[in-house]
Amino acid sequence: MPSKIDQYLEILNGTRKILLDAVASIPDEKFSWNPGPAASSAEAILQHIGAWESRYLSVIVHSDGHATDRAILTLKGKKNLIEKVEQIRAQTLQVVQKLKPADLDSLRPYDNTQRTVRHMLLRLLRHEYYHTGQINYIYLLLNPKATGEAVPPPP
Repeated sequence: MPSKIDQYLEILNGTRKILLDAVASIPDEKFSWNPGPAASSAEAILQHIGAWESRYLSVIVHSDGHATDRAILTLKGKKNLIEKVEQIRAQTLQVVQKLKPADLDSLRPYDNTQRTVRHMLLRLLRHEYYHTGQINYIYLLLNPKATGEAVPPPP
């Protein structure tokens, strides 16, 4: 588990690169393709990632677990969504850069309980990486002859 602010910044940047590589692997014309009735398109997954990052950020900054950037849920197109998730990530990085080490253990209300800022950052990272895996899976569905992963796992 990361214990220093700079470790969180490094991991946030690393997971975002992996996400963007996965998104880039999906052709524009297939970005909104839905692989099945219980599955989401890469577009919907990216909308979801951005919306939830804005929620986690709101918890960390404002102690408000209900504030979400809902505008991202209606954005369409790879370019627009990438720009929006990158704006949200820039805000996240600014907030994390301003944190002091002791802030990582400060509590925030979340889901009818209290969670530390550290917990919320880890939750954000796990969430993004989990859904990046779903985008990689879509890549493999679109490219059945491909072997391995669309992007490498994190170091």
